[in-house]
Amino acid sequence: MHRLFSPLVLATAAVAVALVTGCSAGQVAQTANQVPTVDGSAADVGDIALRDITLEYPEDGVYEAGDDARVVFVAVNQNALEPDRLLSVSSESFAGSTEGADSDLPVELPASSDVGFREDGPVVELTGLDDLLRPSVSVPVTFTFETAGEVTVMVPVAVPLDYIEPEVEPFDFHGEE
Repeated sequence: MHRLFSPLVLATAAVAVALVTGCSAGQVAQTANQVPTVDGSAADVGDIALRDITLEYPEDGVYEAGDDARVVFVAVNQNALEPDRLLSVSSESFAGSTEGADSDLPVELPASSDVGFREDGPVVELTGLDDLLRPSVSVPVTFTFETAGEVTVMVPVAVPLDYIEPEVEPFDFHGEE
């Protein structure tokens, strides 16, 4: 009797299938480690996602001690049924929190929606900076929500959106030849 598949052929085929299907085992997809192309930070707490969090770029290019800084970000309430409220924003780098400052808190975050705290949106401002802050330097900022709770995230000072002409001549590393 003639066999169509011998045990040796079946064993070889089984090893080949195991090797081919096992090639991707332990591999991480390229998209798994991608980060957004925005300068700001991101944080999640409960059903709230905070995205593109920065301190607004300072008018004079730096924040001096005693200055106030607007916190700009987008808050997304991912809960399809329940609203939440942003109660306060504070930072150990600022003497004052948003209470009593030029801030619109508390702010309602409707279910399944996002609220932009930028341009014409609600204002969140931290007051009384303790020390000098330059663009891209980060400080810890704590967001407190009525339902979702509290989260602290390192928030950078925004970089300028337009080219700014430097006030000093750049250093010449090559010198005169």
